[in-house]
Amino acid sequence: MIILKSGLKKGLLVLGAAIVFVCCKEKKEITKEPIQQDSIESVVYDLEIEKLNCTDNKKDIAVLLFEDGFDGDLIDVYLNGDKIFSKKIYTDRLLGFAEDVELGKLSTITDLAIRINNSKKMDILNKTCSFTFVNFIDDKATVKYDSIFVPYN
Repeated sequence: MIILKSGLKKGLLVLGAAIVFVCCKEKKEITKEPIQQDSIESVVYDLEIEKLNCTDNKKDIAVLLFEDGFDGDLIDVYLNGDKIFSKKIYTDRLLGFAEDVELGKLSTITDLAIRINNSKKMDILNKTCSFTFVNFIDDKATVKYDSIFVPYN
């Protein structure tokens, strides 16, 4: 009986060693595939900038106004490097207006950028105009500047 137990232990030990040897010998080569960045800064929209009447700017304020063409689009606004606004916005069809973002004093702004639907950042700062208007039609962002704001209603 002792010989049988000893033989069983040796058999199990040999079997265990054989399994470890076979598993280690069949080493699979692991290759890492690059991860695609589909959503972050992969979308690039056309950007057109139109400068309007910015000569009579007497107020040290800055306001960003999102107007026409927004239909559940995610908007991120970056002011001086910090994200200050992130929201899905919709254009009110009656007014042609979606959202406004107050930026503070124009004199303190060194950088202003937006992202639409996780697109690449678009720099839109104009240091001479208080009001920046953004429209988004047919995957094209149009930015206009003015010193005068006419209410929508």
